[in-house]
This record gives sequence, structure tokens and C-alpha cells, in this order.
Amino acid sequence: MTRISSKYEMEINMRKIILLTLLLCEIMMMGNVYSENITDEISESLLRMHILANSDETCDQEIKIKVRDYVIEYINDKNMKSKSDVIKSISDMKSDIDNLLKENGFRYKSEILISNSEFDTRYYSNISIPAGNYQALKIVLGEGNGKNWWCVAYPPLCFTESVTGEISSNGDKLLCESLNNEAYNIIKNKNVEYRIKFKSIELINSFFKNN
Repeated sequence: MTRISSKYEMEINMRKIILLTLLLCEIMMMGNVYSENITDEISESLLRMHILANSDETCDQEIKIKVRDYVIEYINDKNMKSKSDVIKSISDMKSDIDNLLKENGFRYKSEILISNSEFDTRYYSNISIPAGNYQALKIVLGEGNGKNWWCVAYPPLCFTESVTGEISSNGDKLLCESLNNEAYNIIKNKNVEYRIKFKSIELINSFFKNN
């Protein structure tokens, strides 16, 4: 009788474990769908920027910063309405950057292309951008072997002084217009609820990326 009872209890416990495992799997899958929807919404609306210096020599790093400042100013001054507007301006930007290099005594030129790259989560003082695959405006100066610089080209969220700076009111307005309310509130970490959601997205993205 005791053996039958123990066997029955084991079967009950095993069923509970199976049901709990299935429930956890379902929760994870639902979380993954939510995470993918948010990251897709954000990645489709944002255009990251990646500038590679010719080398780590001081002069090459200094001209990289000048190129960065030029691109930020160009995008802001042109009052672009979408990331496609930035992409359409590549040839004009390349011409101006090559002239800037020449004026500063550099013989090498620039190469600008649009690429898709994996980005880690980035934190700024008033926004957080989750990790994911993003379209990026990639600017290669000369050989492109030096330290690089990253930011968001559109909406214009780049910071000339520090990556911890706050986005401008215009950048924030364009960001709000580019995203749905859920994605915008998550990026802005509006309250505890959205900060928890952001952390959940980070954890789920990390889990499925590593498995």
C-alpha cells in the first residue's frame, strides 16, 4: 500500500513539474514575442551611426570628432523627417566629409555605407536603447583602423560632448513621433513599470541570443 501511495505521489509531483515547465515555457515564449515586437519597432525607426577613425593617432582621432560634429549638425540643420531622408543624403555628406578631410590636410577620403549590425544595450541619462540588430550609417575614414564612435543618427540623439548627455527637445519629439507609445515609454523609462519591462526585454533577448 505504501509503495502504491509513494508511486502515486511521484506521478502527481511529476505532472506538476511538467505543467509548471510548460507554463514557464509559454510565459517565456509570450515574453519573447513581446520583446521581438518592441525591439523590431525600435530598430525599424532608428538609424544608428558608426564612425571609424583611420587610426589611433591623435590627428586621426581629432578629425573623427570633427566629422562627428559635422554629421550631427548636418542632420539637425536639414530638419530630416525620417531615417530614409538621412540615407538619401549619403552622397552629399560624403562630399562634405571628403572636403573637410582635405581642408585639414588629410590625403585619405571617407566611405559611407548602410549596414546592419548587432548593438549592445546603450544607456544615456534619459533614454535606454535595447540591444538588437539595427540599421547603421557607417562612416569609414581612411583605413578605418582606429577607435570608433557610436550614436543614433536618426532621430538625432547624438551627443557632441558625452554619451551620457541628454537628448535635445527636437530629438525627443522626433523619437516620440517615430515610435508607438509602448516603445517610446520603454526607451524613456517613464516609470517603474516601463523600467521593469525594459529589463525584461534585456533578459529575454540575452536568453534567446545565447541559446
